[in-house]
Amino acid sequence: MAKTIVGLDISANGIRAAELGAASKSRPELLRYHSLPLPPGAVNRGEVAEPATVATVLKQLWSAGGFSTKNVVLGIGNSRVLARDLSVPKAPLNRIRESLPFHVQEMLPFPTEDALLDFYPISEGVDANGPVVNGLLVAALKEAVLGNVKAVQLAGLNPVAVDLIPFALSRILLRGSQLSGTSAMIDVGATTTTVVVSSDGVPRF
Repeated sequence: MAKTIVGLDISANGIRAAELGAASKSRPELLRYHSLPLPPGAVNRGEVAEPATVATVLKQLWSAGGFSTKNVVLGIGNSRVLARDLSVPKAPLNRIRESLPFHVQEMLPFPTEDALLDFYPISEGVDANGPVVNGLLVAALKEAVLGNVKAVQLAGLNPVAVDLIPFALSRILLRGSQLSGTSAMIDVGATTTTVVVSSDGVPRF
């Protein structure tokens, strides 16, 4: 049997979970979907404020939805998660990620030691100092992410990855002929709205 994964979206008004299987290399198959409401105050603007409350609802969701795996990818998108254009000296991706705190100190509204950082390479070029990699910096306050992760773990689930919701939207929605040109996608939630602009299938903003 093919391995499955559950995508998880936790917002102020509820939790949504979708279990996907690999029906083909190009298109996943939706196997199960279920959602449950959350009590007011459990989540504030995309951040889990009451991990124990959210964990209880997650357990109920897993039982009611009949999900076959506890491996989840957690979608994150709130006002304390941001993306910025960034060009860095060309290097292997693991080296670039290790060096991010030194490159982005002046770009962030919070200290780098309080942040989770990642880099999404888009293209390569050359500047006055030599070869560079152009891409998107993804930065989030640790507390804006770890509360959500804690709730998932308290529910007995295994968070295998945390994904920025705009990036996930672009991967799912942009296929075939839609990969050409520029597209804007808007996800309007109960308390947060996320926007991603992609060019030729690559997130740019």
